[in-house]
Amino acid sequence: MKLRLLALSFFIVLMACSSDDGSEPVNENPEVVKDIYKFTTYSYGETTPSSIATFSDNKIDETISYVGGQFNQRQKYIYNEQGVLTEIHLLDEQGNFISKYMQFVYDELGRMISYQLFYIDGTSATYEEMVYNEDNTISRYRTLNVESTLYKKYFLNDTGRIYKMETYTNGNTSTVEAIYNGNNITSLIYDNYTYNYTYDTATEVKGDFLKLNRNHFDNNEVNIILYGGFIYIINNADNYYIKEEATTGFTHERIFEFDEDGFPNKISTSYDGEPAGDIIIEYTTN
Repeated sequence: MKLRLLALSFFIVLMACSSDDGSEPVNENPEVVKDIYKFTTYSYGETTPSSIATFSDNKIDETISYVGGQFNQRQKYIYNEQGVLTEIHLLDEQGNFISKYMQFVYDELGRMISYQLFYIDGTSATYEEMVYNEDNTISRYRTLNVESTLYKKYFLNDTGRIYKMETYTNGNTSTVEAIYNGNNITSLIYDNYTYNYTYDTATEVKGDFLKLNRNHFDNNEVNIILYGGFIYIINNADNYYIKEEATTGFTHERIFEFDEDGFPNKISTSYDGEPAGDIIIEYTTN
């Protein structure tokens, strides 16, 4: 697991010139290491969760969703030997396998080349294939009822980062372009409106909360966007994003709370000023 060194910490090691007893210097300020164990999400005013996600090695292991306090769906995440997400399975409430839900295939370079969604009976619902073109674009073809059509196209800059996406639906083209500041997306520009993002650049980031999506795909940003879109990069930027504002007037705010070691343990969300719910984050300590 990759952990970021604390940027403002200084460790002074005093070495005795004649020391030859094999003793090692003692670090009086050891770095606290915590792994994410569980997310519990509550809708505003509710005491029963709407979803629970459990983690292993800072990657999603299972998710369970509830509707009106009743069990709705349980999913199991499957990773290959390289630790990259390859399948998502549907389970019953007791954890028994029902069917494969999603499957991801990669080429020898680690690039996602296909995504497949399955019906509960195991038959294919949607098949999407990614073709990497020589002009620094990725064409995404969707197959429904045998017919394959160009569904999306992604545009990469000279560093290999996706900065624009086009979606083709019923003869219409919609576009979204991402504006980056370092690893933080500050704006998403759509055809008729723009979303702007504000980040907390003052709070030191600890742990893997901002690496979860990256951990699923071995930090491959292209695969992350192919899977979840630009919002998955926004959620895993260099800093905590705390506000989303649209030129249409819509606002989404997130208030973070932290434990005694500086790890985020609660996120309260609101939309247009109205409370929406809370996410409680639990950890295991190494």
